[in-house]
Amino acid sequence: MDRASPPFERLLADLSARFANVLPSEMDQAIDQGLPRVAEALEVDGSSLIEFSEDGKDLTMTHQAGHADLGAAKESRARRRFRRAARAHELGR
Repeated sequence: MDRASPPFERLLADLSARFANVLPSEMDQAIDQGLPRVAEALEVDGSSLIEFSEDGKDLTMTHQAGHADLGAAKESRARRRFRRAARAHELGR
């Protein structure tokens, strides 16, 4: 990417290159390092990675940066929000 690219696009390119070359044993560390950068670029207090279960019925927060003091309440709200989004997507809304 050149210097004229917007900062978020440069960040995405950088993170994409990083994840393309990361070893599986280093993936958690790479995610933990990337999430704060995403939050900073988006000018938000924190960022999270949430994973659907294999059956698609449950969500698990696998990684988070920032907002650590919000704990389980934040995860619970995130679960509800993502379940609604998943249901809407399944229904074609």
